[in-house]
Amino acid sequence: MFVSESLIYLQLHKTGCTHIEKLLRRTVGGEAIGKHERLPEGFPVGGRKLLGSVRNPWDWYVSLWAYGCGGHGGLHGQLTGPRRWRGHGFRQRPALAMQRLLAEIGRSAREWRRLYADAANPALFREWLRQIHDPRHRHGVGEGYAESPMHRFGGFFTYRYVMLYARHPATLHSDVAATSTGLKNLIDQGTLLDFVIRNERLEDDLLEALRHCGVSLSEDRITLIRSGHRTNASTRSRDLDDYYDAETRALVRERDGILIEKYGYPEPAVHE
Repeated sequence: MFVSESLIYLQLHKTGCTHIEKLLRRTVGGEAIGKHERLPEGFPVGGRKLLGSVRNPWDWYVSLWAYGCGGHGGLHGQLTGPRRWRGHGFRQRPALAMQRLLAEIGRSAREWRRLYADAANPALFREWLRQIHDPRHRHGVGEGYAESPMHRFGGFFTYRYVMLYARHPATLHSDVAATSTGLKNLIDQGTLLDFVIRNERLEDDLLEALRHCGVSLSEDRITLIRSGHRTNASTRSRDLDDYYDAETRALVRERDGILIEKYGYPEPAVHE
């Protein structure tokens, strides 16, 4: 997270968070304390506003995959790295640990590396997207996704969003998140955030968020925000629409529909 005198920014992966942090550092000052992590329990928020960021889920998955094609990101490392024989939690939860170990034995790092081989190949992306949401690979994804009942019907993007922003994320691993209705109620109960910056209109939303936080900006700093170049962007040579067919477009709509509806995101076109 990024902390300044007036605000705290919680960074959701692949939503422009590196660029937003850079702009905040240059306009309001502050410091980074970890990254992609929840607000620590008992952290002294004071009167500061809490900001977050979000992105069209269809675009988010392409960006996450393309970033991995460059050899980057925790998910890429989780899926393509050597098998992990330790750290599965046999002392705490032996039955779950056995599931994790068996999934690790069955994980093919070579196959995942093949799916990350070419960021300009939509066919590889579509296969990767289906595999990410295949229940057989839920333990390979990591981050506790497999232990949440929502993995049966909810997308990885929605999982990361709730884990970072929800007031009570522990309920993701309870019966509350066992149905789409329960998950929607969990999200509708509200988040920690006072303002959400949408990646698609990052500069305008950031300026509005800063005004919401009571920050007064000079014309020079407004110009800086509006003219900044995106940081840490994934590399892809095609438009978003090129990556989806009817099946994968429907897959994202089905699994991340709660957030799609919440933020009013449009579907990509499909070129058959």
